[in-house]
Amino acid sequence: MDVEKYEAIVANKERPISIIHIVTECKQNWKWFVLSAFCMTTLALTYVSIITPQYERSAELIIKDEDKTNSLLNSMNLGAFSNLGLLNNTSNINNEIRVFQSIETMQQLAQRLNLTTTCKISNGLFSHEIVSSDSPIKITFPNIKDNDFISLKIKLYKNGKFIISKLKKNENTYNDKINGNVNNIVKSSIGLIALTKTRSFISAFKGNDCIDLRITKERLYDKAKELQENISIKLTDDQTSVLDISYQDISGERAENIINTLIAIYQEEWLKDKNSNIISSSKFIDERIRNIEKELSSLDGNISQFKGDNLIPDYEEAAKTVLENATSTNEGILKLNNQLYVMEHMSKMMKRQSRQQLLPANLLPENENVNLQIKAYNDLLLKRSTLVENSSNKNPIVESTDNQISSLRHAIESSMNQGVAQLKIQLQNMNTEKGLVTNQISSTPKKVKQILPAERQQKVIEAVYIYLLQKKEENSISQIFTSKNIRVITPPVGKIRPVFPKKIRTCAAALLLGFILPLIFIFIRESKNNKIRVINDIGDSKLDILGEIPLCRNTGIIVQSNANDACNESFRILRNKLFRLKTSNGFTILTTSSQKGSGKTFTAINLAKTISLSNKNKVALIDLNFRNAGLSHLVKAPSNGIAQILNDNNLKWEDIIFHDDTTGNVDIIPAGTIPENPTELLSSNYLIDIIKDIKNRYNFVVIDTTNINKTADVDIIAPLSDINIFVLRSNLSEKESITISEKYTSENKLDNAYIILNGITTNS
Repeated sequence: MDVEKYEAIVANKERPISIIHIVTECKQNWKWFVLSAFCMTTLALTYVSIITPQYERSAELIIKDEDKTNSLLNSMNLGAFSNLGLLNNTSNINNEIRVFQSIETMQQLAQRLNLTTTCKISNGLFSHEIVSSDSPIKITFPNIKDNDFISLKIKLYKNGKFIISKLKKNENTYNDKINGNVNNIVKSSIGLIALTKTRSFISAFKGNDCIDLRITKERLYDKAKELQENISIKLTDDQTSVLDISYQDISGERAENIINTLIAIYQEEWLKDKNSNIISSSKFIDERIRNIEKELSSLDGNISQFKGDNLIPDYEEAAKTVLENATSTNEGILKLNNQLYVMEHMSKMMKRQSRQQLLPANLLPENENVNLQIKAYNDLLLKRSTLVENSSNKNPIVESTDNQISSLRHAIESSMNQGVAQLKIQLQNMNTEKGLVTNQISSTPKKVKQILPAERQQKVIEAVYIYLLQKKEENSISQIFTSKNIRVITPPVGKIRPVFPKKIRTCAAALLLGFILPLIFIFIRESKNNKIRVINDIGDSKLDILGEIPLCRNTGIIVQSNANDACNESFRILRNKLFRLKTSNGFTILTTSSQKGSGKTFTAINLAKTISLSNKNKVALIDLNFRNAGLSHLVKAPSNGIAQILNDNNLKWEDIIFHDDTTGNVDIIPAGTIPENPTELLSSNYLIDIIKDIKNRYNFVVIDTTNINKTADVDIIAPLSDINIFVLRSNLSEKESITISEKYTSENKLDNAYIILNGITTNS
């Protein structure tokens, strides 16, 4: 095939898909649509009947934003950190969502509800999972670790006996076959196995003597990962802190428990972090109280011994006036000493402890700035812990938080150093004032003067002790009354009906798919169909279209003088067109095709008869198809034909004329016995003479030949005809046939070449 021919074929294949043809194909293949719809609907009904239904539960809750550190950080010129997303409400909420969805949280959830162990009951060819409340037994593995995978099969009998088989632990498989009774512990290759009855033991059998169970214990991490992927936690919108938590499960009750337990675990962990400040402060206070108690005990003993040894009477009355004058001064000194004591010890503790440890809070009520700084510092440490838990230390946000913590720690150290310095100055001033008062007690006995410093120290330590006891009580009360950071708006609720599968929707979709699949098949077949079906499929051919012939039931001679059916009318139309093409008294017509079965012989014989019925024209019909002599076989002509005349010059063509009742006034010149050398016979000059003689005796001559793409026979005969007709058949001939016909006409320089489309159906 040359390039020109190939390009023409490709160009002809690029035709738009006919909607009419698709509709016609759908009508003709309606049974396939019905069958497909029935099969898909049946499959859908089977699917929805065997699939385990899923129920959905969802809850709504508000996360309270108690972050009060923004204003403090901004006042410290740390507001630039807000650009990192650490100091805005949306970021805080997203952090809490990450805590909700963290692996650690999910692991706690799986452990608390024992979600790692699943039980499936066999039901013939299928099996389905049952929840723990419906399970006939509770199974535990005392020796199994959280990260172990276990699977086994249990045949459970109604009398309480069981057989364990097909055990698997991690990657190892065991062929144990263990017999036992429920409410007992049995030994196996994977360790101890304990089976106990549940309330559903009897009802689970449903009249059977035994049931088959498949027990699986997943790895804790794998189950946590599964829960993490299946539990949906999202913000309802960006303008609120309302979270929507939803989960689907085979049991609506279990879905509710999972959501409620998840909320409870989150709240417990939040309260633990919230109380960590108070716990840190309590540890500091308890340590200082123990030390002060030792100091007071030692000091009290020394004072009592000194008084006893020196027989010192009660001097309070003697020094009453002086002490009253010094009361205000002493109170000020005590207060300053308390503050200085706490601040110095906190400053020393900050230098000793790790930067990741929380600082005692609310111990410096007189220094609000330091208290706020410590609270902000502790809050940032807690946030950092949450971030590291859900990412790593190398996370840019974590690194930025570390920088922020470092800056804030330096600020706290600076503030405490300044506070200590200020307190010392104030204390020095107060001591100077006290010195003036002390001079007033010069008249006090010498022994009394010796005891006064010890008693003053005793009072200072007692004041610090009482102060610390007060702070311990405040911390205890704060821990008791710590509020929750979430509020449940809507508890876990959901529809009674399962959300999956949706039976009506699934069956409707299956029914629709049943109709679509055949349509897709027809569409694909239609898109790849390159056959000619109607005249419009021929397109812009270089050959003129003479006409079309409908699909006729009879493939023989169908033309009748008084018939008015579509087939007869089509041949009359063709005849009239031919008469308009050639205005002379007669002409020769040649019929051929590009492939077998196109109907060229059918066209030739019926066209000849139609012409003979008009004005009783004399028509000769010549069979020059020396390959199969289809025309001669159709009319059952004798074995002697034109082939024999060409082989024997002594014979005359007039002697082989055949008349048939069905052909009417048409003289048929059969091909005769098929020769061994058809091309050589057709190339003889004697054939040309015979054709010329026949054309002189008849008004019209119709020649039936072989196909053009098989042999060179048509190349020899075509120049002898006045009109060359290429017969194409609907739904058989491809568009390549048009290209072949055009190429043949061009190469042989044939004029008056036409196309007839045969076998057109009324619904094509």
